[in-house]
Amino acid sequence: MSLNDELEEGRQKKKTLTDLQKQLQAAESEHAEADQNLLTALSSTENYLARNLTRESCPVCEQSISAQLLRDNIARRLSEFRAYGNLVKEVTAAERAYGAAEDGYRRSINTAAKCATDALSSVSKCLPFLGEASNQAIEDASRAIEESQGAAKRDGIIVANDLCSTYAERLSSTLDRVSREYSQHTMIRQQLSKMKSTRAEMRQEDALSIRLSKILAVVQKVRKEYTNAVLASVTDHCQSLYELIHPGERIGISSFALDDKQRASVKQVCSFEGQTDIAPQAYFSEAHLDTLGFVLWLALAQISTDGDTILVLDDVFTSADAPHLNRVIRLLSDHCQIFNQIIIATHNRTWQAHYQHDSSQVHLLELNEWSMSRGITTTNVLPNMDELYVLRNTIPFDRQGIASKAGILLEHRLNMLALQYQCSLPHRRERHYTLGELQDGVTKKVKEIRIVKPLMEGANPIKDDCGVVQMEEIKLKDVFDGFASLGFIRNRVGAHHNEWGDDIANNDIRLFADQSLAFAKALICPVCLSMPVKRGDASLQCSCKMTNMTPLPTRGSSD
Repeated sequence: MSLNDELEEGRQKKKTLTDLQKQLQAAESEHAEADQNLLTALSSTENYLARNLTRESCPVCEQSISAQLLRDNIARRLSEFRAYGNLVKEVTAAERAYGAAEDGYRRSINTAAKCATDALSSVSKCLPFLGEASNQAIEDASRAIEESQGAAKRDGIIVANDLCSTYAERLSSTLDRVSREYSQHTMIRQQLSKMKSTRAEMRQEDALSIRLSKILAVVQKVRKEYTNAVLASVTDHCQSLYELIHPGERIGISSFALDDKQRASVKQVCSFEGQTDIAPQAYFSEAHLDTLGFVLWLALAQISTDGDTILVLDDVFTSADAPHLNRVIRLLSDHCQIFNQIIIATHNRTWQAHYQHDSSQVHLLELNEWSMSRGITTTNVLPNMDELYVLRNTIPFDRQGIASKAGILLEHRLNMLALQYQCSLPHRRERHYTLGELQDGVTKKVKEIRIVKPLMEGANPIKDDCGVVQMEEIKLKDVFDGFASLGFIRNRVGAHHNEWGDDIANNDIRLFADQSLAFAKALICPVCLSMPVKRGDASLQCSCKMTNMTPLPTRGSSD
């Protein structure tokens, strides 16, 4: 509450007290005879009459009276006396309230005076910040507050308040300016400190950078030397792998080395038609470049594997034709046994067709058409021998499917023999031959062919007491004769519509399938499940070299 509010409140209470005092003086003139004994007597009489409502005479003088009239007069007089008493109490309360208001006002004046004096003193101390040495108005206001009383003191306080308000605005503006300057100074000081620390860090970093640059030069030198040594060590192996894919072609690999002029680049030097220092990109076809990169990648993988490496090939030979692709497939089978697993993803069905015929340690999966709701689904693709065996034992008996699958299986095995031993076949632009042509082409050669393979017990070779694997020799002519007379079934039942196919019994078709399976089984190793097509010293060998086929074909056999 402000001083003006307290002053106004005191005035109101003084006015209230004056009005009550006037009322009390009027009441005192009317009830001058009133005292406490009379009030007691009237109260007692009122109580007596209240208990004796039928009494008709005065209990003191026994004069005849009207009891009701007496009771009304006593009640009236008591009411007047009580109103007077209440007025006395109100006057007393008003006196106390006015006294309290006066005391509060005096305390507030003294408190305000002290606050004003302190405020003026603080303002005087801040005058130098405003460019003033002193202010006479502040000194006069301070003296008026200290020396005056009552209204003069209050007026001095008001003057002091006005002065403080004026200087507060100026000081606030000055404080804002100083605060901004201080913030700028603090920021500059922080930036300067940061610059000093950063400069020190930069000196350290520069020194470290020089040392690291020297280390980097050493690391790069050693790394390049090591990489060049690795590339040099695999060059001969790459050339041997390259020759397996491109036999008889006058191209080859001379050297590999890091290109000093380019980053992360290998300089390839190859030979072409007797020239040994050419860049392959200028002379090699796309297929030759693809296979060049492949043999380098494969050779590096072979020297770095610890037996747990998994190779992944994803459509890496889209440019290679069928003969070169077949050689790549054969190379993977012959030279990649040291890897844990090889995963081949391709759109080229040549891979699937090859591994369906040569089922050595292969798991074939075909990705089906997919949709957003169904996702990607796969189908297990069985090797041709397993597919024919399942079909042969399936009910209902699929005559056409069994005859067709058996014929395809025979065509693959006979084509392999004809290719290895350069058997005579009809000359065509495209090398596609019928089952009959292939049978006729290999008939003479199968009389000479002997296959030596391990005897098996379950999945393991049988060994004698000395640990020597027991072998069996198969004369291929004996197995060949088993189906030779049944080859017509493939055309009549499995390939073409004709009336003679209906006359062939299911047992004859089943026998044709069994003999085809027996012939195909005779040509694969029971251990590694591959066919003996790799040239050895005296025979053709399978991948594990435990199955051998003789005689050894003459040099120059076609792939």
